[in-house]
This record gives sequence, structure tokens and C-alpha cells, in this order.
Amino acid sequence: DINKHFVSTYLKGCSMQIDNVDSQPSHEGGVLVLVSGSFTVPDAMKRRFTQSFFLAPQKGGYFVLNDVLRYIPVEPGN
Repeated sequence: DINKHFVSTYLKGCSMQIDNVDSQPSHEGGVLVLVSGSFTVPDAMKRRFTQSFFLAPQKGGYFVLNDVLRYIPVEPGN
């Protein structure tokens, strides 16, 4: 379902580069995940991002309980 969402949105044709993924066990069998990387939308410049989310356990797997996505602003001269 996540893939269907991204394919059907303005992010179609976007290329992603994942630079780093960190995870650690958390509350009641959950997992805290931190991802950093960049993406490029066709005809636009590369944008850096960081994302953190909590995977809460459920029967047969996990679900995303909390999710924070932040774009890193481009500073002048960089």
C-alpha cells in the first residue's frame, strides 16, 4: 500500500537515495527507526531528508504508530 501511494502521487518518477538507517529495539517489542537520505523529483533539485518512525508490533508484523519526515533546508552557498 505504501508503494501504491508513492507511485500515485506527485512523487512519481522520484529517485531516492538512502544514506543511513539506524534502528533500535523499543517499548513493548517495537522498533524505533531513523532514516536519512535524499530524493530528486524530475525537473527539480535534490532534497535531503530525515525521517523517524516507530514500528509497533501487531499480530503478524508491525504498523507505523508515529512518523516524522523533515526536509533539510538548503543553505545559501551549499
